[in-house]
Amino acid sequence: MKRLLLMFVNIMVFSLIGCGSNDSMDIDSPTKKLIQESTLITDDIIGITESESIKSDSKLENEIGVRGGFLLVHGDWIYYSTGHSLYKIKTDGTENQELYSTEYTPIANLTLIDEWLYFSVDGVHKVKLDGSEHQHLSSERTHGFMAITNDWIYFGRGRIKHDGTNEQIISDRNLLNHAIVDGWIYFRSSDGIIKMKTDGSENQLMYAADSINHNMYVINNWIYYSVGNNLYRIRTDGTDNQLFLIKESKSSWNIADNWFYSTSFTDNGTSIWKMKLDGTDKHTIITDIEKYGFIEIYYDWIYYTSSYFDENNNRIWSMHRIKNDGTDMQLIIKLIL
Repeated sequence: MKRLLLMFVNIMVFSLIGCGSNDSMDIDSPTKKLIQESTLITDDIIGITESESIKSDSKLENEIGVRGGFLLVHGDWIYYSTGHSLYKIKTDGTENQELYSTEYTPIANLTLIDEWLYFSVDGVHKVKLDGSEHQHLSSERTHGFMAITNDWIYFGRGRIKHDGTNEQIISDRNLLNHAIVDGWIYFRSSDGIIKMKTDGSENQLMYAADSINHNMYVINNWIYYSVGNNLYRIRTDGTDNQLFLIKESKSSWNIADNWFYSTSFTDNGTSIWKMKLDGTDKHTIITDIEKYGFIEIYYDWIYYTSSYFDENNNRIWSMHRIKNDGTDMQLIIKLIL
């Protein structure tokens, strides 16, 4: 199933991210080093050829299921989190149903496998798609990140079976922003970018840095990550570290079907734009989104949310979607929480 998981600049739910500056960054930081070695100018991009792809072997361990952050789409249903509560709703905006609620927040890392919806909040949970048979699999902290393979759920510093048995510690570091491809876990730590086997062996520091942001994404044999406002990439074998894109402000971003998607923040609100991976055909999809929350892309649709407090201090939460060509914007639901 085609899906795109958006990487967040900040793991805090529904918060806008302020503009940043590199002026106070030490001259030995990876940002300064890479900018000095590059001739790129603002919004230039290093292209990725369409022939580059991840060569997956079905015998190797990879992530499975439909994976989202705070929202995922499967068939005619949208499964989404408003922070304390987990819901599902038809893509036409009907049949909104609460599946689970908690005093803790945020409910995140939604992953759908068979008839189960897995998620993180105060540990690792799963629930049937109709809201029944809720199970709290582990109380260990996920630190906001979770990934699932055929046999295991990876989170925190370890892993656990789908049924909640055989919990193991496999790393002395938290698996932040981790992705699992061909039997390797790629993740961010306070030391930099790490990769190791899914059983915890062959732990390797690929790139030493102490200022990598929350974003990190593995695709087409490249690891994409951000430092400050800017995006970089390094090959999954640890070679060829490159400046990928210079941006004027921090933003959300992702890659799908040879397109690069990103957001930009202005005084008038948030805009969503995309361009081809060779740097051509850049165009804006929508502008002036107020109170922007997060964005995820499924099929031909971009889903985005807004969250804010009104004059009566009520929290207003809404979800829209728009075709990825910028047409047919729809309000799916608006809630007072």
